[in-house]
Amino acid sequence: MISGKGVEMVLTPRHRMGCALLHEGVYVPNLELAHHPLRRGKTYEELLGNKAFEKAARKKWNREVRRALEQISDLEPRR
Repeated sequence: MISGKGVEMVLTPRHRMGCALLHEGVYVPNLELAHHPLRRGKTYEELLGNKAFEKAARKKWNREVRRALEQISDLEPRR
């Protein structure tokens, strides 16, 4: 749920690994997280996109999503 307060990020894994960043409820354009490296030389989309979902066992894919969320949640906006 988007509160419209502060910096918020919305992630939609699977279908092309969507990502949106909002500041005070306003969309920040040109953020393309899907093509950034995540782990083992692979991008977010390669590890979390639809092809990875269809190829991997559900437990493995869920583990990759958790790892990605842990990495992203460690990011903190500068003040």
